[in-house]
Amino acid sequence: MKKSITFFVFILLTISNALAFSFELARDGHTRVVIAIAKGAPPTATYAANELSKYLEKLTGAKFRITDKNVSSSRPKIIVGTPYKAQKPEEICVRYKDSNTIEITGEGQRGPIYAAYAFLEYLGCGFWSPENESIPNKKVGMIKLTRDLKIIEAPAFEYRQPLSNGTYSREWRTKVGINGDMWMLWREGLPEHGGAFQMQMGQWAFGIPRCDSLEDAASKGLDIEWLAWRKDTQSRTTAELCLTNTKLLDRIASKVKGHHKSHPGTTYYNLSFGDDDKYCQCPNCSKLMKEQGSASALVVNAANYVGRQIAKECPNARMMILAYWVSLPPPKTLMLEPNVHVSIAHLRDFMKPVSKIPRYWKYMNAWYKLSRGNLFTWDYSCNFRSMLTPTPTIDAMGPTYRDYKKLGLRGIFSQNTVTPIADFDDLRSWIFAKLSWNPDQDEWALIDKWCDGACGKGSPYMKEWLRFSKQCVTSKGKGFGPYLPDMRPFFTPAEVLKGYDLFQKAIEATKDDPRTNRQVRKQYISIVTMLLTRYNFDMKAAADSAGVQIPSRNELIKIMEDAIKEFKCQPSWHNYAEGMKLETFMSKIRNGEVLK
Repeated sequence: MKKSITFFVFILLTISNALAFSFELARDGHTRVVIAIAKGAPPTATYAANELSKYLEKLTGAKFRITDKNVSSSRPKIIVGTPYKAQKPEEICVRYKDSNTIEITGEGQRGPIYAAYAFLEYLGCGFWSPENESIPNKKVGMIKLTRDLKIIEAPAFEYRQPLSNGTYSREWRTKVGINGDMWMLWREGLPEHGGAFQMQMGQWAFGIPRCDSLEDAASKGLDIEWLAWRKDTQSRTTAELCLTNTKLLDRIASKVKGHHKSHPGTTYYNLSFGDDDKYCQCPNCSKLMKEQGSASALVVNAANYVGRQIAKECPNARMMILAYWVSLPPPKTLMLEPNVHVSIAHLRDFMKPVSKIPRYWKYMNAWYKLSRGNLFTWDYSCNFRSMLTPTPTIDAMGPTYRDYKKLGLRGIFSQNTVTPIADFDDLRSWIFAKLSWNPDQDEWALIDKWCDGACGKGSPYMKEWLRFSKQCVTSKGKGFGPYLPDMRPFFTPAEVLKGYDLFQKAIEATKDDPRTNRQVRKQYISIVTMLLTRYNFDMKAAADSAGVQIPSRNELIKIMEDAIKEFKCQPSWHNYAEGMKLETFMSKIRNGEVLK
């Protein structure tokens, strides 16, 4: 009996000591630790250490020294970039190692950086957008860590990139674990950030110039036999290429080899149809299509040919084809070469996860098998016909990305909009980052977390609006896709006025906090746009009938003009809709050409 009591007391003391233990980072503005860069750490560990030092100083008011020298084992330290045996790409590790050491590391170049930001988020930092961060003020008192500190996780998808305004900040996309930089132009990933997952999903064929006419094609060195032949015109067209022409394919292979020799870091080279349905109908192409039952066979055949040609000289290069529009249905039996990968895209109803769209889900599964698991997706998260008005589909990423994970996709590219004042663009990018890393998280819990952190006292109204706008769409019993020019079928005048009221309350609630007030006003443009485009059609009459005072039409125009300046829009470059620049939209509004 005495032995049992003694053992029980021992267990209680052990648990008590474990709970009582704390690893102090700082106390009363003074550091308790040094930040050390591990011997043999990847070069990116230096950037990670500097970021830790910067943000920990903001958190505590204390200055944290960084060293790359060996630090005494008895000295409390945060050590960055220690050797780490990861199970998956970009896996991160933040953990208590011993009574004097917190370890921050991860797989490859990007792992230690992502681990550093995960640690800062663990301490309460929020990276909501490139221009909106929240850092809890813990200068009074101390920061303590416990023995149970352990964050070991890896992203569900190897490649993760939303094309949005926020991701043009390479620093911000590093903070939230977005690793792709396709189409980033002058904002590609930098070596100190660990570079990027290099991707190319573009249409057309690498190294072959686009042409406006047969004469233009000849002047650019293209053989007329390389161009698609069409039955309807009984002639060649510059709209597409003849993808069974081996001389053309030899030229593409030569271009890939030449480029890869001078740019060995480039991984993907595109070979696909253009954005049309004018595929070649010559005898060879028609025969292959008939055998395989889809125009996609032409693309797969061409990419396989080039893939075989480049395999020996460019073992790290991959051909990327796009399964989209006429090439969406897969070929019956034509397997892809190991160095030929595929990205699948479909303009669909956002209200449904992809597994609830039978035809598309069937195609995705078939492409997964034909590509030997080398399947990516070109996804969408915007309304191309009205980028500024509400697009209440942010929560759809959750069930959709869980479907992608279930299927085994390797990566996601999501085409959003690069217009700064597009509807909830910052939230859309942030939640993409979180769900593409771990799609098993609750999407609405994440939405609430972003609202709380990014919008402060305006958060309750933003949460209510996001849920209400979602209900506005679902209650109408209509699908919501990426090409909807008119929001009237989805939002009644009364519903728009409720949105206006919620935004007014959020703006008022945040008036004493410039950071969160700016975020709310940026999102407010979605309501302003609906009020403005429908002002003379139904909104002014509805407001008068309801006894609600809304800004005059000229006042709304001024709000738009001010927002375009404040949020650094480029009217001649940023879009209101696909094919319509902001400057064109504003001209139409001023002239009363929208919903007169």
